[in-house]
Amino acid sequence: YTVFSIISLVLGVSLTWYFLEYVNQDISSPIYSSIIVQSFILIILISFHYKLINLFDVNKNEIRILLQFGLPSIFAGIAVMIGEWADKFLINELISILESESIKNTIYKDLVNVNIKDHELDILLISTLEKLHLANKTNIVFKLAKKTDISFFGSLGFALMSCSNLEESAKLLIRYQSLTDINGISLKYLNTEQGSIIRLNINIGNPLQKRIISELVLSQIIHIGKTITGGLELNKTQVRFKHDGDYSNEYKQLFKVDVSFNNDSNELFIPFKLNSINVTSYNKSANILFQNECERLLKDLNSVENFSSTTRRMLLNAGDNFPNINNIAFSLNMSESTLRRRLDEEGTNFRRICDEVRNVLACNYLENTSLTINEIAMLLNYSEPASFRRAFMRWNKVAPNDYRKSSS
Repeated sequence: YTVFSIISLVLGVSLTWYFLEYVNQDISSPIYSSIIVQSFILIILISFHYKLINLFDVNKNEIRILLQFGLPSIFAGIAVMIGEWADKFLINELISILESESIKNTIYKDLVNVNIKDHELDILLISTLEKLHLANKTNIVFKLAKKTDISFFGSLGFALMSCSNLEESAKLLIRYQSLTDINGISLKYLNTEQGSIIRLNINIGNPLQKRIISELVLSQIIHIGKTITGGLELNKTQVRFKHDGDYSNEYKQLFKVDVSFNNDSNELFIPFKLNSINVTSYNKSANILFQNECERLLKDLNSVENFSSTTRRMLLNAGDNFPNINNIAFSLNMSESTLRRRLDEEGTNFRRICDEVRNVLACNYLENTSLTINEIAMLLNYSEPASFRRAFMRWNKVAPNDYRKSSS
């Protein structure tokens, strides 16, 4: 097994380098190399065990156990890597959609040339869809939802597709929804006499961003539901949006479901019990492994060791609708005074963190987008551009326009 570990390491590094250097696979390179290496090692192990069976007449159930639990555990490890890059996959898919639509405007160029930290990619995705919506490209969000591969969600995606039925998948999605990297939203599963409901609540963003998030998330759920049921048509299923709209025919053509607007909630209504619909890729042993991995990820996510970092991340993920300290404290299941005390113990305060986050976002907008100073000020919740300019000067000792020129 030591030899296998050395071989695995050498092959993994070599293949990753090859994919990066000659095949131009970018972020997919480690995934492809891991799949190839782990499959190679698995074949060797099976061959090794097969020889043992012939030589020593070992119980052949060992092979069945190896296949039943070995393969899922390998893919569980790969799933963790995939899940960490979910937003990057969606960004790449969005770029592909824009190219296929021959959209090569400023929005496309900003997206292609952007270079920001990973934890800001979800902000980039929503802000880009927002700009596309304002440019009358309102159907892009639906096309992106249809491009969403369930594997983008890593261990959670593989757990969903290995459940026995749709109800089990829905409940699993609700339990581990915080692993989807879309902060500020919550999903609820309801069983009624009329059928099943998956309800979406959105607590972040301006009205347009809330509309975009609702359209993206509910459309993704429909697409994933059809994926794990082998393309089953969910007859008489209805998507209900809170916002106004006039694209019901286009939406029905894309997703084969009805849509209605101006409802009390954003939700997906299915007029039957979800436990009556089987998942085609059901695998009990794989489901156990992926659920265990989801539990581990959830536990890590819920363990807050640094409150200033957690507050900073929550503010970054909130986009242009910064939550106040009460909202942050509520999300962390503590009182405002406790959060203030924790931040003070770490040598900072809520006001200072807000300024740090605004500065990070402002510098990112100035460096990587063509947004005007007025637009940036609005995105950062400043009542007037002059207030933003004064704050930026205080943070960086340079005016916003001069900063943009020096970074170009």
